[in-house]
Amino acid sequence: MENQVGWHGKAPNQEQYEQAMKELEERWHNMADVQKIATREAYGKSPGRALVKSTTIFLVFDADLAEATRSGKYGEEYPERFVDCVNC
Repeated sequence: MENQVGWHGKAPNQEQYEQAMKELEERWHNMADVQKIATREAYGKSPGRALVKSTTIFLVFDADLAEATRSGKYGEEYPERFVDCVNC
């Protein structure tokens, strides 16, 4: 499915699902260790924060939801690269 046009918003059939899960397990063999957290928490803790450290061209834009989306964590660490678009 990766890099193939036409998969957005479609569910795989059983065979495709099993193949995808097999590939994921091979690639991410330690998935049992993954902590289940809310998407917004994951966003705030994401590897993207490491990306922000590694480049000066990375900006985070927020639509006045910094608390809800946890994007405010970026703003706390990199205020010069965080834009709250409440008045944009």
